[in-house]
Amino acid sequence: MSNDELTECYNNCAKRYNDNPAKLQDCYAVCNAVWKGRTKRDLIKSGANTGYIGSILTLAVITSVFGIPLVLSAVRRLSKAYRNKAMWKGALYATITFYILFIFAIAVNRTGNLNGVNYASIYNAHYVIYDVIGYIFILIYGWFMKNAFNELRKMSDIEHFGRAALLNWIGAILTIVVVGIILIWISYLYAMLGFRKLKNLQ
Repeated sequence: MSNDELTECYNNCAKRYNDNPAKLQDCYAVCNAVWKGRTKRDLIKSGANTGYIGSILTLAVITSVFGIPLVLSAVRRLSKAYRNKAMWKGALYATITFYILFIFAIAVNRTGNLNGVNYASIYNAHYVIYDVIGYIFILIYGWFMKNAFNELRKMSDIEHFGRAALLNWIGAILTIVVVGIILIWISYLYAMLGFRKLKNLQ
């Protein structure tokens, strides 16, 4: 039900029950209930579709820079539908951290190329310092994303999001080895399955 439809519903109530205040208020309440129900379903469906596409782009790795914002947009809509601010805050802080990390990685790589420093060597002191900083950002990202997916699991009752939360956090911790990156990738696979299931429930 759109805003125009809600207004029309109010007008119909006024025409039918203008001389009966009690019934008029009951009619308004029915209009509001229908409007809120449809609005919530629309937000969930839209959020699920956006999250599904965003997860796929994130899984493609090379397009993750576009996928992460879509997942954020999806969580934003779902947080409105479920009235859960913690979900939105977790995804927002995780996304901000992701882009800080992204820019930081580009800056470090560019600085290394300009100065002729080989940051790929584990024996390079500069590499160790930058790697520790990057690892801290990854942990921050993983923590907030875990919180967002866990809140989504609680509100949607879809266990895929709980698994995504756990794998994302464990993956962030284990990014010092290759398996961590793989676990983060798998976490978005579970997120994709969760968004698809949520989409099909509407």
